[in-house]
Amino acid sequence: MLAALVSAAVLSFQGVDSWEAAGPFISDMGDICAVPGTDYLYAQVKYPGPDEVFFSTNGGSTWFGGLVSAGGCYSMDTDENGNVYVGGVSCLYIHTGPGDPWSEYFTVQDAVLRSVASQPSRSSFKLGAVSGVANSLIYSNNHGHDWSPMETSPPVEGMSVEFSQADPQVVYLAGRATSTDADYLAVYRSDDGGWNWTEITPSTIPVGSYSKVGLSVSSSDTLLVFANNDIYRTANGGSSWSMASLPADIQALRFTDNYGSACAITASALYTSSDWGQSWTQSSTTPGSSREFCVTGYGVHLATISGHYSAPSPSGPGNRATTAYQAAA
Repeated sequence: MLAALVSAAVLSFQGVDSWEAAGPFISDMGDICAVPGTDYLYAQVKYPGPDEVFFSTNGGSTWFGGLVSAGGCYSMDTDENGNVYVGGVSCLYIHTGPGDPWSEYFTVQDAVLRSVASQPSRSSFKLGAVSGVANSLIYSNNHGHDWSPMETSPPVEGMSVEFSQADPQVVYLAGRATSTDADYLAVYRSDDGGWNWTEITPSTIPVGSYSKVGLSVSSSDTLLVFANNDIYRTANGGSSWSMASLPADIQALRFTDNYGSACAITASALYTSSDWGQSWTQSSTTPGSSREFCVTGYGVHLATISGHYSAPSPSGPGNRATTAYQAAA
């Protein structure tokens, strides 16, 4: 996940009052992401049939098929080199650009890959947040081609992992701590690139079976974590937390610049914050049942249960604010 953008990014989310249906014209889209600095989009379609990933080189005007995964696609992430990572069960798919084939790599048996993060100072080193196995994290030293369990990872189901862009040794993990009666939010911090971890969970927070949990990192000490309809904010690396609530369960959330701007979506609305996530304002309603969003030079793109919708940026196509993130399912 890439954590820093120019401040113009948040403008793409303000004043949006008209969404247009866009291709690929297939319903039930699970995810969408953009390659930073380009108009390349990747869209994951869930039904009918096996999960399939389409890609566009022109901001969604035209689309091409390419990856079909009978075992499902559970995450889509990008790195600073423009590579796209699609997480499956026991495997990872990598796409290095239009015209190149998808490559499939084995990860760890039965591991569901929920999130992939590349270390800023060394993009060959990657962490993967996984569920379904004993370890919450797996790691690769060769660009995601070979993977091993992170034996020192926290004893939770990993859902979202992200490095700090300001300090590549700082990395955060959000996951689910499971028990016989309920699942609970779990948040951890590492100061040595992911080898050792300290729990910084805000409090005992039950999370529903189908609720998403995730995080977004602004600096080495400032991050937002979401679970259910609540957003937890820390500015001191997890020593203390504050909380804000939205009217419905959050589907995706992230910082959009280094100056305190952030955005979040629920199934039916988009919210923005300009004060590091302390307060939130509804910016627009969204069509369908929204699951994920991303930004390109064109504007905002939504993945919804009824397909892909887009809205132009108020700043026009010249707005080059671009990012791609994944909120863990």
